[in-house]
Amino acid sequence: KAIQDAANAMHRFRTVLTAHQDIPNLEVLPQEVLEALADDLNTPRVLAYLHEYASQANRGDTAAAAKLQACCEWLGLDLSSQEVTIPAEVIALAESRKQAKVLRNWAVADALRAEIAARGYTVRDLPDNGYRVEK
Repeated sequence: KAIQDAANAMHRFRTVLTAHQDIPNLEVLPQEVLEALADDLNTPRVLAYLHEYASQANRGDTAAAAKLQACCEWLGLDLSSQEVTIPAEVIALAESRKQAKVLRNWAVADALRAEIAARGYTVRDLPDNGYRVEK
């Protein structure tokens, strides 16, 4: 569970930073992060700040995106794009599932989710009836 949570966090940070253009480089880490690190290397608090910055950046806050990027770089987190090509048939299944959800046909949507999973992929629901397919 912990490894999956870490992978999800890395994916979230990568996605948030990829959505921003021209993130300014910070010369120093944010003060609150430095204080958390100085407090007996309080990594849970540092991680909480990273998630907070990601949430703010997700709402369009470029300064928060810069803080997130600076912290991730300093911590040595590799946020380079690790895109996986999703096969067209899996995308088609996800699109069909999306339509089934619009029509409130939950049985079909669940069956399509199971078919996607059987092919080794996961479909994650997003706001506004969107989705993300992951390997």
